[in-house]
Amino acid sequence: MKKLTSLFLAASALGLSACGFSPVYSTQSDVAQGSIQIAQIDGYSGHILRRELLMLLRPGLPGVESGALTIAYEEDVNDFAILAAGQSARVNVQGEAQYRLETPRGILSGVVNSSVSSAPGNLAYDDIAVRRDMSARAAMEAANLIAEQLQLHAQDESAYRQPAGSN
Repeated sequence: MKKLTSLFLAASALGLSACGFSPVYSTQSDVAQGSIQIAQIDGYSGHILRRELLMLLRPGLPGVESGALTIAYEEDVNDFAILAAGQSARVNVQGEAQYRLETPRGILSGVVNSSVSSAPGNLAYDDIAVRRDMSARAAMEAANLIAEQLQLHAQDESAYRQPAGSN
């Protein structure tokens, strides 16, 4: 019975590998081919931005067989009308993401700006939680804007720049 089970598992593994199946957590180098690789983005907001882009760009871009996306993300948090208890009456977060997608066809680059605003509740330290949530929302908005711009320009040959030093 054990031989039959191990034979079945071996046959299943061969069958799955023949159809192009690869494990989710595989470290094989050929798994990354044909996809857009997104470099790490520092900070909490950068992590949220990268995670959102991974989900949005998972299906790929039209006309882009592979590429490497790098992003520089800066965030500015403004508290308005600080109350007597030390809480802020309004939190505004503005983000700026400069992106650069390098593909075999050339380079797509641009800048997107995101802005979100909210009023914290009346609980103690509620403004800290709201500030963190606003940072995440600004990063997700920036990710959506980047994905939209890349989808709009991916098939437009005139949108690509050639890397410096190439003919």
